[in-house]
Amino acid sequence: AKSLADTIKTAQPDEDVYIIFMTDGAPTTHAGDYTVNTTYREEWAYANDDARAIVTAGYKFYALFTWGSSNEVLSQRWIL
Repeated sequence: AKSLADTIKTAQPDEDVYIIFMTDGAPTTHAGDYTVNTTYREEWAYANDDARAIVTAGYKFYALFTWGSSNEVLSQRWIL
């Protein structure tokens, strides 16, 4: 998402760039390699780093929780 946002910002430097991320709340993949860990903590760390990079770059970032009911998932917080 950040790479695409960078490309859009370069082409349209005066426009705001919005990233809307829809999630089921279960962070089970990262970096395109589709590995799954037994706990969510490590996966959240990867997602947090990516989200932080988007926000730090100045893009408007929204994450929409769309499904899921696991207490572990619902107790997680993104710290940007």
